[in-house]
Amino acid sequence: NEYEGRNDVVFFAVDTDTNEAVVKPFVSARGWTVPVVFADGLDEFLRVLTLPTVIIVDRSGKIDYRANGYQSEDFVERLTAAIEKVSRH
Repeated sequence: NEYEGRNDVVFFAVDTDTNEAVVKPFVSARGWTVPVVFADGLDEFLRVLTLPTVIIVDRSGKIDYRANGYQSEDFVERLTAAIEKVSRH
């Protein structure tokens, strides 16, 4: 919500499910509003081995931040700091 309305930060949920028909009802039932795209090999290309995996890509296409698996303790603070670092460049 903190980044809503900013055009320099974009969030996508990348779904790795092979049955795309189950994704829309799942997302809808949870009230998610983030755009969902399908991995179609992107997960293999980026070597995503755990879910969730959070990846921040800078404007030049370089991966600037990566978090593998769910880490609840300070997830929001670390993600916010990484977004701010990338958006300053």
